[in-house]
Amino acid sequence: MSVLITYWSMTGNTKIMAEAIFEGVKTINEDVTIKSVDEINPREINKFEKILFGSPAMGFEELDQDFYIPWYEIAEKSLTNQLIGLFGSFGWGDGEWLKKWEKRIRKNKLNLFEKSLKVNTVYIEECYQECFNFGVLFAKK
Repeated sequence: MSVLITYWSMTGNTKIMAEAIFEGVKTINEDVTIKSVDEINPREINKFEKILFGSPAMGFEELDQDFYIPWYEIAEKSLTNQLIGLFGSFGWGDGEWLKKWEKRIRKNKLNLFEKSLKVNTVYIEECYQECFNFGVLFAKK
């Protein structure tokens, strides 16, 4: 099954996560692509069978309203029965942006992977194994 890991990273933290997740997925499935959202047309994601979306929390624990949300809204319209996973980094709070994103996916009756991954930026350098393992779990599903 083809896997896409697509992410938006403002400071590089979510990119670090995406790369570690990619390494984990690759141990199970060689058919994996990693792209930042500015490298892939959101209308083209429907050709993948599994998709991991990554984004940091912005402002008051929200997805970026200026860049990421407009891209994601187009992408979301292309989704059908793909397995969707979420991940991202945050600096404070408890991951409210990720909970809202999960709720949105469920409301739209999309196929959400059983767990999402969030990493506090304080620990971003130490998160490799956690992200790698998340990629392995996602690839096995």
